[in-house]
Amino acid sequence: MKKYFLILFFVTLSLLKGRAQDSSIVLTTNHNWEFLYLNSNGDSAWLPASNDLNIYSCLVFNKIIADPFHSSNSDSLDWVQHRVWKFRCHFTVPSTVVNKKNCSLQFKGLDTYAVVFLNGTKILEADNAFRNWEVDVKNILKQNENELLIVFKPVKEIADSLRKLLPHELPGSEYVFTRKPAMQFGWDFAPKLLGCGILKPIELMYWDDFRFKDIQLHQQSLTDTLAIINAELFYENNLHGNVEMRITDTFIHQTFYTRIIELNDSGKTTFHFEIKNPKRWWCNGYGEPYLFHLKFDLLYYNADTLFSVVKNYGARTIELIQTPDSIGTSFYFKLNGVPVFIKGANYVPSDALMRENISDEKNHDLILAANESHMNMLRVWGGGTYASDKFYNDCDANGIMVWQDFPFACAMYPGDSDFIGKIKDEATDNILRIRNHPSLAMWCGNNEIKEGWFNWDWQKQFHYSVTDSLKIWSDYQNLFEKTIPSILKSIDPQTPYWPSSPSIGWGHKESLQQGDVHYWGVWWGMEPFSSYINHTGRFVNEYGFQSFPSMNCLQQYLKPNELYLYSPALKTHQKHPTGFETIQTYLKRDYDTSTNFENYVYLSQLLQTEGMSTAIEAHRRAMPYCMGTLYWQLNDCWPAISWSSIDYAGNKKVFQYQLNRLYNTYLVSMVKNKNKIDCWIVSDSLINTSAQLQISLWNFSGKLLWQRNLNCAIDAQSSKQYFHLTIDSILKKYDSTEIVLHGELIIGDKKLSYADYFFASPKNLKLQNPEIKFKVASDKKYKMPQTISVSCNKPAFGVSFYAQRKDGNYLGFDLTDNYFSLFPDEKKEIKMKSMNTSSGIAEDFVNCKVLMKCLNEVK
Repeated sequence: MKKYFLILFFVTLSLLKGRAQDSSIVLTTNHNWEFLYLNSNGDSAWLPASNDLNIYSCLVFNKIIADPFHSSNSDSLDWVQHRVWKFRCHFTVPSTVVNKKNCSLQFKGLDTYAVVFLNGTKILEADNAFRNWEVDVKNILKQNENELLIVFKPVKEIADSLRKLLPHELPGSEYVFTRKPAMQFGWDFAPKLLGCGILKPIELMYWDDFRFKDIQLHQQSLTDTLAIINAELFYENNLHGNVEMRITDTFIHQTFYTRIIELNDSGKTTFHFEIKNPKRWWCNGYGEPYLFHLKFDLLYYNADTLFSVVKNYGARTIELIQTPDSIGTSFYFKLNGVPVFIKGANYVPSDALMRENISDEKNHDLILAANESHMNMLRVWGGGTYASDKFYNDCDANGIMVWQDFPFACAMYPGDSDFIGKIKDEATDNILRIRNHPSLAMWCGNNEIKEGWFNWDWQKQFHYSVTDSLKIWSDYQNLFEKTIPSILKSIDPQTPYWPSSPSIGWGHKESLQQGDVHYWGVWWGMEPFSSYINHTGRFVNEYGFQSFPSMNCLQQYLKPNELYLYSPALKTHQKHPTGFETIQTYLKRDYDTSTNFENYVYLSQLLQTEGMSTAIEAHRRAMPYCMGTLYWQLNDCWPAISWSSIDYAGNKKVFQYQLNRLYNTYLVSMVKNKNKIDCWIVSDSLINTSAQLQISLWNFSGKLLWQRNLNCAIDAQSSKQYFHLTIDSILKKYDSTEIVLHGELIIGDKKLSYADYFFASPKNLKLQNPEIKFKVASDKKYKMPQTISVSCNKPAFGVSFYAQRKDGNYLGFDLTDNYFSLFPDEKKEIKMKSMNTSSGIAEDFVNCKVLMKCLNEVK
């Protein structure tokens, strides 16, 4: 049997030196893992594993299966979840490691039911993909060859056995017993891929007398002149005597704290330090997300460095304000004492297989896109997982606050002592890991469980007796209203907690008067987009509408002969049971659907944008009654027809580009109010300003019919109507199908926001050929497009640009603007910001063809 020996990769916490140092060996950063495969003939063989150590990736790597994300391949992979899968690696460690007084193995993510053996000895039985595990291996580790074997048991079989232990069925019982992302059991935007694997690094830790574990920072008080911080140092220690703690601000290279502290047998030492005149951490749009980079050095009496680590600290206060008023109760966040109107989205895991290398790269790009589109919050949805450290670090750096759901969703969970014990360990692990991030704004117990219990007829569906119902609801209350809050009170009392999102279901009037609301009257309720206007809650953190991904994404994952509406492969990537029909129903209301597939994709994205624009503008106009809008959803976990604004390939849909306008600090919004058109200006700015509001009426022949300019004094953090006109006064003179009302907000010489108002449905508009002219300026050396200059002779809408290779396949690129309106009196220059190619190289863009599409030509 061929053996693969691990090449050791050494890492340290920082600049560690001296006899009391601790260190680690990472066992998952190499190619020498294997997995055991049993073929259909009953023959078994150890095969090389893929880098990410996910079973599906391993099978693809060895050409046993095709990529689950391509075509209809995921439909034929049910067999994978029913197998026992084994992973192993062989490694050697030097005598300097084996001879250490302490050696342990740390597992930061095993998915999910795993039995771990080291050199034939069972050392761990893991049963939670959200947890860290650590095992003492001092007496098992060998100086020469070691074998680490991990056996993953089938999730479904274990879940089924646990289900049988209960006297009654639970809603969502397929996944409620198993602590892994619920969406992997299949969701309305995600495939069912119940695999297994090693999610995060495995590390061999070794030390003699001292081991640093963590340092946690608690902001005790904060003023403009002083931040007082309580620090908790966690460690394992066999040293005696006092040690010196030094804290250095690495940005200004100044050590501002030097104290003697005492180590003890409890493994925890607390001390305080101060930062004078601290700069505040602010969310995006309200100021700089300033981070202190604090270096902590712990020195033994002989100047040996016990550890050296850098921690980021953001000086800020976050409060959830709920104050009764004449209508209900407010629901908004205060950051550093300032009310913040929340603008953001729901985030789902960025890879259905939870591959960390893919997820971290995608998350980085997603958070940058969120920042660029003026978002200030992302909700980490409860049907997924706790995000990675890098995710929260990126949110810290970009001023994106995080509403963090615990991973429970759309089901009732067991309440036995074993399960509650697992949750206590899981929650403690993750709260301690996440709580120091300044971006963390909220812990939420679950997604839509309270709503499900009171609004989804589970009691009738599962034939519960009164006794059953009381027991199940009591278990809910124990978990989400007692257990989790008590843990938070103990280790993160400063961060607000909300038991369930939403607090009240969208069919009840109270849902719009207090708490948070998931409004699904549009889409699930098939109501028109205009219903968003009359269904604005205090904090709307779910609402959405589906669209197709970009052609670039579709061409990457579907074959050419599968690119047509309702193809079997396309159906595989539509997980909502009535998704196609719902899109088609809404599309027929406003657009001509008798068009080719590429135009259908384009129209679906315009339709999504129409709905989401109606919602966001209504929410922002309703400030301060409404103080938050988080649409469903920012991203995809695989190539899907879904509610996302950015597809799995990283392409921005129409809606994502329009967020630059919808989430801008200043918003112009025009809305029909009976027989009037009201024009509003919304400002999230913290200062008063003066601006010019320009209202123009154009016909589609390119003639400016009239124009009015208004000088506006805009108050800080305000929403106000500045102008209105009666519809009859317009339609007495002009045909409703031949005109558009256009509004612009201008401050200085900059156009900060605009809005268009049509007097008829898009399919009835008599749009004309806009006679668009555009010129592409390419890089002289590489002949790649750099800027696009565009103008028109007649009004054009949904103007979009695409790049196409010589073979006709679409390329993905990010522009400074796209899918915009264009009028005869303006010239626009667009810059290409970045490229997205399946090959990951820019050669695809050499001599590529730039194409233009607009609604005038498609509708």
